[in-house]
Amino acid sequence: MATATPPLSGIFATVDEVLDAAAGQHGEREAYVDGGERLTFSAWRRAADGLAASMVERGVRPGDVVALYLRSSIDYAISYAAIALAGGVATGISTRLGPREVGSILARTEPALVVQDGSLGDPGAVGRAPVLERRDLEHAYTAPGLGADRPGRQAT
Repeated sequence: MATATPPLSGIFATVDEVLDAAAGQHGEREAYVDGGERLTFSAWRRAADGLAASMVERGVRPGDVVALYLRSSIDYAISYAAIALAGGVATGISTRLGPREVGSILARTEPALVVQDGSLGDPGAVGRAPVLERRDLEHAYTAPGLGADRPGRQAT
């Protein structure tokens, strides 16, 4: 019986390592398709690195919680990866929850940053956390990234 080829070759300890391997091994293959939008593995890696740098500039430090109040989308996937590269901890908040529930989650998690889609309406008591709007993500994707000095990269 033939054994299946794993989607990625290697052993990985972090999301950072998985993104590097996927970009290296699958480069221009599509990683995510969302309607008419398409994202390759390489583009995902580059965009996540640029967004991670923007998050660090906004004060996100290793171990900080970053809340994601976005629909399932390419932006969500890039944001999740960027949080890992910045050394943060992602907490996804369902866009189906009401303002009271969202406010409670934000109060309990005390995020250092909230990435949100303002077109979904006010997610509730964001409180003291700075907000990064979905409409501003595209600019961050093209920013210079963190490179090899990413907080999410383990020292070897």
